[in-house]
Amino acid sequence: DLGYAGLITKNPLHSHWSPFWSGADLYELNDLADCFDDLEDPKKRENTGLAFGRNVEMFDTIRQWAYKNVLKYQSESSFNDFHNELLLKCQMHNAYLNADDLLPYNEIKATAKSIAKFCWKEFSEEKLNKIQSKKQSYRGKKNKGIVKSKTRKFLEAIK
Repeated sequence: DLGYAGLITKNPLHSHWSPFWSGADLYELNDLADCFDDLEDPKKRENTGLAFGRNVEMFDTIRQWAYKNVLKYQSESSFNDFHNELLLKCQMHNAYLNADDLLPYNEIKATAKSIAKFCWKEFSEEKLNKIQSKKQSYRGKKNKGIVKSKTRKFLEAIK
């Protein structure tokens, strides 16, 4: 995957790993490069402006749609229908944003499955009502403080 940032590595010197050190002669990197004269330079991906990468961008976009629609699918359809719809949306997102350098199908499939499983398990009418009432309570307290503050300022201004 040309979009892979290469942020995960294993340190062969760490005690957790057991690397095999052969008795082969040491060589310079240039010696190794001589064996690969016919290789092309790797294609560089243009900067898309995505902070974390294409997978995260797809995940964040499609999960927003899933949050808004999971309850409808739970009441009117099945998990498989919901999962298939998410998979289709992920494929469309990939084709639209990554047309020149598509993500592998397995990554798209895994992302859709992850979103579907989480939403299907974690979202329900009860949980949604709790979340909404919590938000409304917070907004009420916040707005009450703003109104009191504005009222206080107004009263001080008209003294």
